[in-house]
Amino acid sequence: MNNKITTLPDCVIKYSNTYTTLLLQGNQPLEKVPERFLLGFQALEVLNMSGTSIKSLPLSPTQLGELRALVLRQCSIKELTPLEGLKKLQVLNLSGTPIKELPEVMKELSNLRQLDLSFTSYLVSIPAGIVSRWSGLEVLDIRQSAFQWGVKGEVGKGRATVEELGCLKQLIAVHISLGRMPYLDIEDLIWIERLRNFKISVGQKLDSLA
Repeated sequence: MNNKITTLPDCVIKYSNTYTTLLLQGNQPLEKVPERFLLGFQALEVLNMSGTSIKSLPLSPTQLGELRALVLRQCSIKELTPLEGLKKLQVLNLSGTPIKELPEVMKELSNLRQLDLSFTSYLVSIPAGIVSRWSGLEVLDIRQSAFQWGVKGEVGKGRATVEELGCLKQLIAVHISLGRMPYLDIEDLIWIERLRNFKISVGQKLDSLA
């Protein structure tokens, strides 16, 4: 990490099938992770590529079936390849990335526990019904994102609703930003009582989760 790596070998590394953690964060010149390089990391559980210039995930998610944590904070990734193969993924950090939408297949990430979409200035689409499928989600951070939440009656493509958060029975911490305060019935907000930590920012920018 933070060692100015510019390229990685396009080959399988000896003994890589025994490694569970790969930390590549902070290598800003790094633009690509060759598919053959990662091919040997069958046991990989943690992959951190934060702060790199990588623009896309390097390989089919089915080859990283043991992955528990994928950290892409402040990297250059614009599009997420199909992620349905990451059945064991628990932590996904996309903070500060230029992604524009979450793919529909993300609803298959049934073991997701923590999702960070903060500071996603280009994120405009989260399809309706995806959020409510993350039944085990505990921490959700979407502060200072371009995404505009919908409400009941306005559901459409790219319009996940605030009410979907009420389906997340394991949720304990949430930070979201709203461009405007939607009209919500009191029963739509009962889920807030279950939270240990929450901030809902309306029409203003807050920099940290309390």
